[in-house]
Amino acid sequence: MSHIRVRGTLAAAALATLALSASTPVTRADDGPNSAPNPYSVEEGWAKLPEGRKWGMTIGLNVARDGKSLWVFDRCGARTCAGSDLAPIQKFDASGKLLKSFGAGMFIFPHGLFVDRQDNVWVTDGQGKDGKGHVVVKFSPDGKVLMTLGKPGVAGDGPDTFNAPSDVLVAPNGDIFVGDGHGGDTNARVVKFSKDGKFIKAWGQKGTGPGEFSYPHGLAMDSAGRLFVADRANNRIQIFNQDGKFLAEWKQFGRPSGVYIDKHDMLYVADSQSAEKTNPGFQQGIRIGSAKDGKVVAFIPETKEVGALEGVAVDAEGNVYAGYTGTMNLRRFVKEALRVSRSAVLINDLVRHPLHLALVYAGFALMRSHVSRFDGVASVRRAYVPQEIREILAPALRPDQRMEISRHYLFRMGVIVWKGTEAGAGQLTWRLSSDVVG
Repeated sequence: MSHIRVRGTLAAAALATLALSASTPVTRADDGPNSAPNPYSVEEGWAKLPEGRKWGMTIGLNVARDGKSLWVFDRCGARTCAGSDLAPIQKFDASGKLLKSFGAGMFIFPHGLFVDRQDNVWVTDGQGKDGKGHVVVKFSPDGKVLMTLGKPGVAGDGPDTFNAPSDVLVAPNGDIFVGDGHGGDTNARVVKFSKDGKFIKAWGQKGTGPGEFSYPHGLAMDSAGRLFVADRANNRIQIFNQDGKFLAEWKQFGRPSGVYIDKHDMLYVADSQSAEKTNPGFQQGIRIGSAKDGKVVAFIPETKEVGALEGVAVDAEGNVYAGYTGTMNLRRFVKEALRVSRSAVLINDLVRHPLHLALVYAGFALMRSHVSRFDGVASVRRAYVPQEIREILAPALRPDQRMEISRHYLFRMGVIVWKGTEAGAGQLTWRLSSDVVG
């Protein structure tokens, strides 16, 4: 086949791809609370526990500052840590290898976990017994206790006590926020401290109105500094400024047990309790959407381990981690787009025929056309995009789509962005969005 004929075939393939993606029906995220697309698949057995160790109720999850390592807070291989000598705080690298663990003998009922900008690890102990619990503890990355808030084993609602603290978060300026309460006769408030642990204020009480809580079960903060509170039994997320002023409530993310906001202001919400009696119309799972406008754009349904999915975290590559309490498990969900892209990178290494390579990249567009308004960004392994592919795809695009065509490939539902040298390796990323981004 001549070089000219190859180029003509490739151009036709690119044009066909655009036509197919333009005619492919998509599922709109506003068709219902469970209708958003699921671009993820589960990766079982990702974390490698030591021999003989098993997961306990797993709820506290957070990604380290490197964007790759995952900190996990479980209940010592059981439903509680009372009487256990196992370490409930564990750190895993990107491959799932256990790097370190600590905290043995210190906790009763592990609950929330947060990693601050200095990689210090903050945790909450949600029950009290034998002089332990009802506290927030700050650890260094190596497990040294740096601060304790609350009085161990003492439940209360004062400025220096908690009653079932569920979660903790540290703002960029160092201020500390605690979601204090877990239903029943416990508290229902958010407590704010200075970076050195001095009480500043508290707000909230039991109720259903703005600024009132049932379970202040999880905390997250967006890039604008707004505090998101998972008000679980009220089937909503409440949003506040850092002084406790009520800003908004969102019910489209289900009955929230866990909340997490990534660096792109994407909000991930774990729903472990929605049912016809508690939250009609909503299924359990992880809903993903914009922390800016509240639009739900993806949904990972949970149909097997029902009533258990409470913890959620996301790494820099977009992998989603889920902690399960009732079924005592940890799972990782990987974007299908990421799996396909990794296969494409391997094909790049093995296939040199330009037509085959063009079809690989055309596949990205076809796959992404099934996803509507997914604004997450994910990166893949190092890859090489041949210059001839860039040249062939260029004529298939409208003039207004050719933004720096040597580095961008636009299709109907998104853009593939190439970052690297013209002839060398670099990083391939994509944004699934109806908007063109550079």
